[in-house]
Amino acid sequence: MPPVKVNVKWKGKNHEVELDTEAPVSDFKAQLFSITEVEPSRQKIMIKGGILKDDTDLKTLNIKEGASIMMMGTPGELPKEPAKKTLFIEDMTDRQLAETLKLPSGLKNLGNTCYMNATLQCLRTIPELQESLNRFPNSVTSPDLQITLTTSLRDLYKQLNRTTESYVPFTFLQALRSAFPQFDQRNANGYMQQDAEECWTQIVTSLNNANIPSLDENIEKDSPSLGHIANYTKISRISRLPSYLTVGFVRFWWKNNRQIRTKITRRVQFPFDYDAYDLCTDELKQKIGPLRAHILEREKEKDSAERKAKLSVNSNEKETAESKNDSNVSEVDEEVKKLIDPDLEKDIGANVSGLYELCAVLTHIGRSADSGHYIGWARKHDSPEEWVKYDDDKVSIVPQSEIQKLDGGGGSA
Repeated sequence: MPPVKVNVKWKGKNHEVELDTEAPVSDFKAQLFSITEVEPSRQKIMIKGGILKDDTDLKTLNIKEGASIMMMGTPGELPKEPAKKTLFIEDMTDRQLAETLKLPSGLKNLGNTCYMNATLQCLRTIPELQESLNRFPNSVTSPDLQITLTTSLRDLYKQLNRTTESYVPFTFLQALRSAFPQFDQRNANGYMQQDAEECWTQIVTSLNNANIPSLDENIEKDSPSLGHIANYTKISRISRLPSYLTVGFVRFWWKNNRQIRTKITRRVQFPFDYDAYDLCTDELKQKIGPLRAHILEREKEKDSAERKAKLSVNSNEKETAESKNDSNVSEVDEEVKKLIDPDLEKDIGANVSGLYELCAVLTHIGRSADSGHYIGWARKHDSPEEWVKYDDDKVSIVPQSEIQKLDGGGGSA
């Protein structure tokens, strides 16, 4: 049965809401929460002469199009609506833009949805993704739930880019749970915490049907020559590198003696720069080799120049060196372009050097796979030494040194 449009009256105002009678009452309450900021536990909904209960089957109420529903409840301790009207980018002056866009918008937690919020903020650091989503058709009517997920993601990022306020990602959450029911699991306390890695994989799969290989793997199989089961090492090599590389650290494993998923808490350090050259096929190594060697040599020269500048007591000498480097930028760019392999240059979305810079990290706090809290971290493009911390709707700037502490140990990583 398709959703029906109903009129919800709250504090003297009418809100037109699409009510899915196939969904549980908790979904309807979450939808009203996104509109009124009244927590579901504080909502009292009167419909057909009675109070709507959490276990009511909405299909049995035979709700008609345009039906009137009364809601009572106050937001309580939730953030109050600002006294001033929300300003959108097109309404702001240059000064207002400079003052208000220092921090990106956060995402409100709709009940154990931090795994989704952190995932969305990390994916948001990829400008090419947003550009592709913006080219997606404006209105798509399709029974394909993954297409609905894609359009919801497009609209979500558009809203985040237009406002400075924290955003309620309710529509995308609905699309995610419809496309992948595993994220719709509940227990006695409400919606269950989910795995951010699984959320990341499902979203990316919906967008481009990409698979992440396993490169080196130990396997057991029967050996005809030995006449028994033997250990083999299966080695795979990459023949094409993507522009953005996702690396997942397995932090949860199944503990047989207790029949639960538990967290691996040992430290695993990760670099801010990564060279994937050794993982490539010989053919790909030849293609990325010249540009890779050139970039690495330039990095060495840059590091050497910076060390020399720090040791120098003559500031004029440093300023002269910097000016000279700036004057040669165009010459360097042309030199770099000549080193790009023609085949890789034509391959849109391919990495042409095999070198990567860390741009986002997604971490989990807590020792249980079914609880805890997820946080997203993204490098600022205009200030590489600073990172943005996305803790749901709490957004802050942290130094790069904080990222180095995310290598695990205890309950955080």
